[in-house]
Amino acid sequence: MRYLIESGPRTVRLVEEPSPDLVAGHVRVAVAHVGVCHSDTARVAAARGPFPERIGHEVSGVVSESRADDLPVGTRVVAYVTDGYADELVVPRDRIVPLHPDCDLVDAALAEPLACVIGGVEMLDLAHVPHVVLVGAGFMGLLTLRILVARG
Repeated sequence: MRYLIESGPRTVRLVEEPSPDLVAGHVRVAVAHVGVCHSDTARVAAARGPFPERIGHEVSGVVSESRADDLPVGTRVVAYVTDGYADELVVPRDRIVPLHPDCDLVDAALAEPLACVIGGVEMLDLAHVPHVVLVGAGFMGLLTLRILVARG
């Protein structure tokens, strides 16, 4: 398997090694897409370590091997991980969410940032607020706008 590590201050490196064994309650995911999150780029830019450290957490892919009864091979999933910049991952079942059949794997890689936006909006008490001012029309701002519009 191949994966990316932050190997030193402001340095990332591609590592190749044998795939780990699959243990009970885990699945092997062939990674399809990984979002490049600001938290990953900020971590590398800050050069604080610890080193080496695997990074990447906005992952979608397909189960290629399974030791979890309810996730057969071929299941399209998103994974909650911290080592997502890889061509494959071994992930515990409780960190996997199967995808709806209509969900594209590219779109699915947005599940983690979308969850952050939903969590942030849910922290606000907007029930009696007639207007909302959204500052910033970047990626997260646009996701926030979409959620606010969807919620009326």
